[in-house]
Amino acid sequence: MDQDFIAADKQYRNRFLLITIGIIIVLSLILCFVFPAFQDWLTKMEPEKGMKVIATALFILFILPIPLGFKMLSISNRILRDQCYPPEGMRVLFDTNIIRGDKAKLRAYVFLLLAFLIFFISIFCAFSVQIFLKILTTTRSFT
Repeated sequence: MDQDFIAADKQYRNRFLLITIGIIIVLSLILCFVFPAFQDWLTKMEPEKGMKVIATALFILFILPIPLGFKMLSISNRILRDQCYPPEGMRVLFDTNIIRGDKAKLRAYVFLLLAFLIFFISIFCAFSVQIFLKILTTTRSFT
């Protein structure tokens, strides 16, 4: 790795863009077609049961970013091990300058901090939604 930068992997970039566009299209379709049907289904059920369904859906939604946190932990470990960012063998979307030494360590610690923030925020939001909806259903009468 004597070069000053790592060249972009064009196939990786194209696959990444295709997957991103696919996810955006699928989420748009879900918002357009599935969400109104879900909303109608919720309005027809009992309020307590509807709140449990919403709480479960929000719990799942807030837990989804956790694998990203694990990926960031993995990248952080590789950066600390190699003392180089991007680590050996990592594919990049764009031409990326190689960072070595203390700057690479700092980059690894930033990834580590972001990973723990993702974990904390995801878990906190998932459980606080559960607690908030439980408080809401016990203090307010729906009839």
